Amino acid sequence: GAAAGRVCTMYAPFGKISGNVCHSNERFGFYLDNNFPRKLRRSVQSNGLLDPADFHAHVDGNPRTFSSCDAFTEAGEDNGVSAIVEDQLEIGNSFSGQYALGDVQFLRWHAINNLHGIYWKETKAMASTGIVAHIKDSTFEWISSWDDSEIRGILGSPEVGVAGIAGPGGLGAFIIENTAFKGHLGDAIAANQHCGLTGTGGLCTPEYQLAQIDWSGVNPDTRRIRFGISNGNDVLPIFSTFDDSLGGYVSVASSRQDHLLGLPGCHSTGDRALDNGIGCDVPLRRLQVWSSHGNQGAVLVAPGGRRWAMEFIGPPTNNNRKQAFGAAVAVGESYVVELSHPDGITLEFSDVVYGTDFPGEDWIDLEIRFRDRPEANRACRISSGHSRAFISSDGPLFDDGSLGACTAATASSPLDEPPSSPSDEPPSSPPDEPPSLPSDEPSSSPPPQDDPSVPSTDAEMVCEGRTAEERALAASCDEMLFSNSPNPFTGEGYYTVDSRCLDTSIVGCVGDSGCRLCHTEPETWGGSSSFPKCPQCVCDKWGETFPGACLEQTAQAVEVLGCMDASAENFNEAATVDDGSCVHQAPSSFFDGFQWRTYVNRFAGDSVSGWQWRDWYGNWPASSDGPEMSRLVTRDSGSYLDFWSRYEDPEAWRMLIETSIYRPMAVGSDLITADQVGKYKFDFTAHELAEEEWRCGWTNPQNGAGGGKCEAFAKVVDSTTFELLLFERLETTGAAQSGTPFSLEFELQPAHVGHLIQIGFMNSQVGYAPTGMLYSAASLTRVANNEQPPVLGCTDAGAD
Repeated sequence: GAAAGRVCTMYAPFGKISGNVCHSNERFGFYLDNNFPRKLRRSVQSNGLLDPADFHAHVDGNPRTFSSCDAFTEAGEDNGVSAIVEDQLEIGNSFSGQYALGDVQFLRWHAINNLHGIYWKETKAMASTGIVAHIKDSTFEWISSWDDSEIRGILGSPEVGVAGIAGPGGLGAFIIENTAFKGHLGDAIAANQHCGLTGTGGLCTPEYQLAQIDWSGVNPDTRRIRFGISNGNDVLPIFSTFDDSLGGYVSVASSRQDHLLGLPGCHSTGDRALDNGIGCDVPLRRLQVWSSHGNQGAVLVAPGGRRWAMEFIGPPTNNNRKQAFGAAVAVGESYVVELSHPDGITLEFSDVVYGTDFPGEDWIDLEIRFRDRPEANRACRISSGHSRAFISSDGPLFDDGSLGACTAATASSPLDEPPSSPSDEPPSSPPDEPPSLPSDEPSSSPPPQDDPSVPSTDAEMVCEGRTAEERALAASCDEMLFSNSPNPFTGEGYYTVDSRCLDTSIVGCVGDSGCRLCHTEPETWGGSSSFPKCPQCVCDKWGETFPGACLEQTAQAVEVLGCMDASAENFNEAATVDDGSCVHQAPSSFFDGFQWRTYVNRFAGDSVSGWQWRDWYGNWPASSDGPEMSRLVTRDSGSYLDFWSRYEDPEAWRMLIETSIYRPMAVGSDLITADQVGKYKFDFTAHELAEEEWRCGWTNPQNGAGGGKCEAFAKVVDSTTFELLLFERLETTGAAQSGTPFSLEFELQPAHVGHLIQIGFMNSQVGYAPTGMLYSAASLTRVANNEQPPVLGCTDAGAD
C-alpha cells in the first residue's frame, strides 16, 4: 500500500508502554521480538512516513550511504533512541521479553512464575543519556508448592523456574540494577541465551554489570549466575560489580578461561552459586577481535606467559562481518594477541560506560603479533573510551582495519618503547577520576638505540638453546616466526634466540618474546641491514652454505651433564646437556576436579561402503552426574568414570555416532608448551559393566544392534585448521569386569607446540549399540629420556 518503501518498523521509536499485565499464556507474554528504536526522519507533516530517498539508502546494499533507519549516522555515531517499558506484570507465561532488543530499559518489571522471567538474546549499550541500566528496580520470583500448596493448580507451574533472566550475548555491557530474585529458580541470571548457535548475540562476549542485587529471598539451590544457557556459549560471559553483588568478588569469569588463574587475585571459586567460575578481585573486561576473514587461530598470551586459544564465534550465514574471537582480560595488565595476519581485523576492549556512567576508565597494554606478517606487528595502550564508530552487534561496518582500537594508524611498533605504566606517585587529579593515560595514541618516545655496551653479534644469539629456558624460547620462536620463511637472496627474515630480549630493547628483538631477527650475507648480498649478522647455526638450519654468510660459531661453554627438564624434581639449572636422569612425579588422578569436556563426531554411510565424516557438535563441559554420556561413580571406595554414547542424538539410529570425552595434559593447559615436548604414558584401568545390556561390544537386547567399540586416545589438533597432527588410540572393548590395565604411549614433538592436546576416551556405535565402560586409575606420566649422553673425545682412529 501507500506505506510500502516508506517505513522501517523494526527501528521505529517507542511510545509509552506502562502498567500492562500478561498472564497465563502457554507460550508468549509481553514479547517485542526484534526492535532497535532509532531517530527516524519523519514527522506529523509526513504522516509518519520516510522520504523515499531516505528509505532507499537503507535498502540499497551500499554501506556508505546512510539512512535514518540505519544503526549509525554518517559520522559513525549511534543513531539509537532509548525508551522505557515500565510497571509490567508477567505471570505464568513460558516466555516474556524478546529475541533482539536495543535501547529499551525494563523498569519495575515484575515476573512471577514465568519459566523465563525475561528472555533476551541480543542487545547494545543505551544511546540516550540518563538511561543506563537495561533492567532496573525489578523483581523475578518463583512460588512453588512448598510456598503455596495451591499454586500449581492455579498456574500449572512446575516446582522450579528455568531462569529469572535468560540474558543476551552482548554487545558490550548489560546492566542490571537494584533487582531482586526470590524463590526456586534454576538460574537467577544466565548469560548467552542461544548465543553462538544461530548467529544471535554480539559475539557472546557480554559484560554483565550487577548493581545492588538482592539475593536474600532466593532459594539456596538457585545458581545465581550462569555462563551459557540453552547451549549458548559458556566461555565468554563476564559478571562484574562495584558492590557485594558477587559475594565479595569484583568479577567472575567462566572456569574455561583458565589463563586467568595465573593472575594475582584470581582463583577458582568452587562455588556452584557462581557456576564454579573464576573469581577475581580486579575488574575483568572483554577483549574482542572481530575477524571478517574467519578463524585464524588467535592466541592470547596472558601476564606470566600463559597461552590460551581465544574462543572463536563463527558468523551467521548472511554476515561475514559478525565473527570474532573473545577473552576476558584484567584491567591494568599487559597482554599479547597472536594472529595469522592483520586483514579484516577490528579490536574492541571493555565498554564506554566504564569511564562515563561508571567511574574510572579501564585500560590494558596490548601487543598484536601477526605470524605471517611480523612487519605489521603493533602495540597500544587501549582504554574503554576508544572509538566505537561504525561498530554494532552485527560487527564493524567496514573491515578495512580503520575502526576500533589499536589500528595501524594509531599504534606504535612493538620495537618502540611501550607506554609507561601509571606512576606510583599520588595522582594530581581527584581520586575518583581515572588516571591520565594515553589512549590508542602512538608512543612519543623515540625508538630505543642499540646499547653499545652489549655486542650485537656474540654467542648470546643461539639456535637450539643451551639451557632449558633457551630451548623453550627456541621452540616459541619457531612457532611464532617459522611461517614467515626467510629470503635466501636478500638475507632478511632469519631469526635466533636471544634471552636478553626478554628485558632489554636491542636491535632486532621481536617485542619481549626472546626472539631476535638477524641477517645473513648470501652470494647475492649487496645491501645493508640494521639487524645483527646471524650466527653460523642459522646458516646450518636453513642450508645457507655461501662462505661468510653467517658469523663463525663462537666457542661454546663446557658442557654440563644433568636434567634439563624444568618440570622434573631433579632439574639442574646449570646443565647444558640432558643426560636422561630426569625424575618426574606422577600427576594426580585424571578425575580430580573433573575438568573434562565431551563432543560428538557423526559419520554417514554404512558398514559396507564405509563411513564418511559428516559433522560434529558439542565440546561441552562433561557431566559428573549424567544424565547424558558421563558420570562419576564410587564403587569399593574407588572413583570410576562411567562413559557411554550420546544416545540422545536424533540420528543415532542410522548414523555412526562417535562420542569423545577428554581433558588436556594438565588443568589450565589447553595448548602444548615447549617444556611439554617428550614421550608420555597414559595409564588407566578399564572395567566391563556388570549390566550386559550396556556393555561395550555387546548386543542391544531390544533391537539386536551390536558392534559398539570403546577406545582410549591421545590427539594433537592444529589450533588454527583443527586437522589432526597426532592420533594415537588403543581399543578397550572386552576389558574384564575386575579391571584390565592399559597403557597408551605417545610423543609430543616440537612441531606440536602451540597446538591443542586432548587425552581421554571415545566410543562409536550405530543403532543404539551398547558402549558402556568404566575407567579408573587414570594418570599421565612423562617417560624418562633413556638416550645416552655424548662421550667427548677424539674419534679419528688414525690419531695418536
